[in-house]
Amino acid sequence: MVPRKPVSVHVLQGTFRDDAHKEGLTGHKLTEVPPAPEDLHKDAWQHWRECSQWLISLGVFTETELPAVRVWAETMREIKLAESDMETGGRYQTSLSTQIESMRPCVKRHDILTDRLVRLFRKFGFTPVDRVGIDASPSGDHASKVSSRKRGG
Repeated sequence: MVPRKPVSVHVLQGTFRDDAHKEGLTGHKLTEVPPAPEDLHKDAWQHWRECSQWLISLGVFTETELPAVRVWAETMREIKLAESDMETGGRYQTSLSTQIESMRPCVKRHDILTDRLVRLFRKFGFTPVDRVGIDASPSGDHASKVSSRKRGG
């Protein structure tokens, strides 16, 4: 189950409302890349760092996003494995008995993982369609700007 969209994402998307988001920005805002979880596969560590640095640069990285960053890092690792398998073995395989060409399982796996990644990006508003209307200026208190705009101030 995917967790609720963090309030920091509502701030980025311009959908932050004082009445609906009484809890405000939850979690401690992170300014440095946290250490990767101990049980995270070592091949996913680089993806953990990349995603963390990206969220820090956007100013929306809090402790609340750590589980999603883990999913992103693991998904990216699996995508790289599927891509490597496609490079070495090709995208199609031919059945020895029927001589019918079919897509290899790694291609289907790659497509499923890519879809998972896109869904995760949508949750954070990181796809082009989801970014429409986002004012993600890194300086200033964006939440107060959005609140004052909604009140007509």
